[in-house]
Order: sequence, then structure tokens, then C-alpha cells
Amino acid sequence: MVDNMGRNALHIAAINDKVSVLELLLKYVLPKEIVNQQDRDGNTPLHHAGKLFGKQAALLLLNDRRVKPCLVNQDEDAAFSLSQRTGIERTYGKHKLLILTKQQPRPLQNRRTSPQMAHNIVCSVLVVVATLMGMSTFAVTLTVPGGYNQQSGAAIVGHHQAFNILVICNAISMCGSTVVALCIFLWKGHVETRVSYGVMLFGAKLLIVFSGLTMIMSMLTAIYLTITPMLVAYVGVAIGASVPLLVCLVVVLGKSVYEFGV
Repeated sequence: MVDNMGRNALHIAAINDKVSVLELLLKYVLPKEIVNQQDRDGNTPLHHAGKLFGKQAALLLLNDRRVKPCLVNQDEDAAFSLSQRTGIERTYGKHKLLILTKQQPRPLQNRRTSPQMAHNIVCSVLVVVATLMGMSTFAVTLTVPGGYNQQSGAAIVGHHQAFNILVICNAISMCGSTVVALCIFLWKGHVETRVSYGVMLFGAKLLIVFSGLTMIMSMLTAIYLTITPMLVAYVGVAIGASVPLLVCLVVVLGKSVYEFGV
């Protein structure tokens, strides 16, 4: 039985430094899953004992073989490292603590499922994608399809109506990807709540998708302007236009395979 914060009786006893109650619970609570149960913030009873400098409670928990001192919370703090704040090394023995932590290595699943780490990975991927898109679209402005007129300096295909579409789509794609990269760079580390992170992630993904579509449109327009055999140009345009459909197909199939596997 847990409260609305996901804390059981062991958590409550450790938070209130009720050593006698904690000792009684450890005596009669057998499953190690309950002893090492993590609340909504990922804290075990040993985490709370360390945070509140409960030396006796921390010693009592560390003396129990079922307790895993290397479990980490959402802040990536191990229960053992927090319990060291209570000064238990002087009582428990530094050598004994070292042996204890080596016997119970830090589990990979906690590092893999850390929300903060997952947020950092997603932000890094978005920044890389946005930067690559910005660089590719910026290169188009330096090397205009069809080249420049040596006398006037204007684009050779500048009189063509499709060239206007190329310029507009390329500008939208470059500006959109730049906005995503800069905003994530400025927001990273300052997004505290899940709501604000969700809004930022949704906006960044939406802008990345829109910038990607305009970049594809820019590429297709460049193919149409520069390739002389119209049949080859149309084939290239058709292949490029199928990219969004292929992406949607891969996403739908991937989701179906994942749900089938689960």
C-alpha cells in the first residue's frame, strides 16, 4: 500500500526518522521489492534517510542485505551517495561500504530510464537534425541551381516562376531549422516541468517536420529547374515527392510491429 507519492510505510518511517518503526518493518517485511521500492521521484527509503541526514535509519537500512544502495532516483543520485552525507563512514567503516557497493552494482535499467537523460538525448538529436538541415539549406543560397550570370550576377534561372518557390521554401526551411536549434540550445537545462518540456518537444518536432517538407520542396524545384530532359526531371520530382509518404509508411509499420511484439 502506497500514498499518492508512491511511498510505502518504509519511506514514511525513513522520512520521519522513526528508527524503531523502521526496524520493526524490516523485521516483518520479507520481499526485497518492497524494501527497495521507489516512489514517484525514484527515491527508496535509503534515499530519504540520506537526504534527511538520518544516520541511524541509514545504518539500519545498509545492514539489511535486501537493501540495494546503488539504486538511483530521477536526479541520478544513488542511495548510497546520499547516505554518505550522514557521516556513516565513521561508524560503518569505509572499507565495508566499498565492498557493499561493489557487491551491488548500479543497475543499467535505472540509467536507461532516467527522464533527465532521455530528455537530453532527445534534445541532442533534434539539435543535430536541425543543424544539418540549416547547413544544407544555407549551402543552396551560396550555390544557386543553374549558377549565376557572369555579367549581372543574377541567377540564370531567376526569371523562372519556379525559382521563386525555390527561394521561399529554402528560406522557410533554413529559418525553421535555425529556430529549433537555437531554442533547444537556450532552453536545455531550464525546462523543469513535464508540461513545458512536452510543449517544447511538440513545437520543435512540428517545426522540424515543416522545415523538412519545405526542404524537400526546394530540392524538387531545383531538380525541375536544372535538369534538361523533362522526363528525368519528372522522375526525380516523383521520387522526391514520395519521401513523406515513405516516412509515414515506415512510422505506421514500425508502430504496428512494436505493438505486435509487446
